[in-house]
Amino acid sequence: MKIGMLTNPVEDILKEIERAHKLGFNLVEIGIEPPRGNPELLMAKKGSILQAIKKHRLSVVGHTAWWCDLGSPIEELRRVWIEEAKNYVDTANALGIKLLNFHAYHIGTFMKVSEFRQQVLAGFVDSLEELMGYAKPFGIRLMLENDPGKMKFKDFRYIIDQLPGLGVHLDVGHAFINGGMKEISKFINTFKDNVVHVHMHDNNGKEDEHIAIGKGNIDYGKVVRQLKKTGYDKAITLEVFHGGDKALVSSRKMIEKMWKKK
Repeated sequence: MKIGMLTNPVEDILKEIERAHKLGFNLVEIGIEPPRGNPELLMAKKGSILQAIKKHRLSVVGHTAWWCDLGSPIEELRRVWIEEAKNYVDTANALGIKLLNFHAYHIGTFMKVSEFRQQVLAGFVDSLEELMGYAKPFGIRLMLENDPGKMKFKDFRYIIDQLPGLGVHLDVGHAFINGGMKEISKFINTFKDNVVHVHMHDNNGKEDEHIAIGKGNIDYGKVVRQLKKTGYDKAITLEVFHGGDKALVSSRKMIEKMWKKK
C-alpha cells in the first residue's frame, strides 16, 4: 500500500518533497494550486522536481485547487475554469503525474434552487467530459473528490454515472461530515470498483478540521476493514494539516498498522 502526504502549496515544492521522504512516505501528492503550486512556478522547477521524485523513488498523484468551479452556471466563468484546469493537466503531464483530482465543489448558492442545481451538475459533467478528453492523450486519468457541503451523495453519484472512466477520489473526512460512518460506507460500497485514490484525515463530524488520525470521531479501523473487503490496494494520502510532522507520522503508522491486520 502506498501512503503519501499532500504538499503544502504555500511552501517550496522541493522542500515538501524532501519532507515527504524524510517522514517515511512512499508517495507524494503534488498540490498544483496557488500560491507556490501555480502551474507556472512548478514548470519553472520541472527538472528539479522530477529529479527529487526519482531520487527518493516516490510515487506521485496530482491535487488541484479545491475552489476550481467546473460547474458554474455562468458560462463565461465555467469556460475560464476549464482553461485553468487544462493548465493543471499540462503541468501534471510535465511532472509525470498519471492520476489527477478535481473537486465536486461549487461556489455560490445556485444548488439551493432545484432548477439551478441541475444546471450546476450538468456543467460539471460537460466540463469533466471535456477535460477527460484533453487528458486522455497524456495517459492521465481524472478523478473527482467528494466535497463536504453542498454536493450531496446523489449529486456526486449523478456526475460519476454520466462519465465512465472518471475515477472516484474518496475523501473519508469529507464523507464523515456529510453523513457520519453511514456516508463513508455508502461511498465505499457504491463505488467500490471505481475508487482510485483515498484521502484520510480526522474530524469531529461537524468541521473539516484535517487533524491526525485518532484525534477525531472517525472509526478508521472500520474504514480500513471496509476498504480491504472491496479489494482496494491503490494508494492513500494523509491530509493532516495540524500537529506538524509528528501528527503526520503518527497517522501513517496507525493506518499502516490497521492495514496489516487480517
